[in-house]
Amino acid sequence: MNEYQSTSRFQALVADFSQSIQIPHESDADVLSIVVGEMQALVRPHPLNSDLIAVVIEALPLADESDLSCLPADKLLLLHRLNSAAWTEHEWQILVDDNNWRGLRAIRDIGAVSAKILEEWIVDGFERAQALVELWRDADFSEPSAVTEVPQWGHDAFGVIRG
Repeated sequence: MNEYQSTSRFQALVADFSQSIQIPHESDADVLSIVVGEMQALVRPHPLNSDLIAVVIEALPLADESDLSCLPADKLLLLHRLNSAAWTEHEWQILVDDNNWRGLRAIRDIGAVSAKILEEWIVDGFERAQALVELWRDADFSEPSAVTEVPQWGHDAFGVIRG
């Protein structure tokens, strides 16, 4: 499949999705952006595989400074451990991007995604990202090496990344 066909499939999906939830869209856009509160969903074709589509939920900055050395290692370790605990249960991964934004990413075959599935997928991502934000803000990292295993703060809080 060439890039034009992939872009056309993506743009057709975005047009169907936009029509189904009654939002305006640009017919030639290569990214769909939806902002909810402080979070943003970015939907785009996968940059390396034209058969895939990616949803990224940007939740909030990891730190005010661009220097991550100001963060306790336990905070970053928590993100890795949550990913490790959930990788077999669903497609969402916690990530820290090049701009130090913390969020979630999931990738699917574009042929298996309809407007309805995309809507459900984005809602699921926003819900998981909100839970991640709450967990991050509520976690007590005042004790050195406080995170030695994935926290068991109840099923709802742990549902940040688990299904």
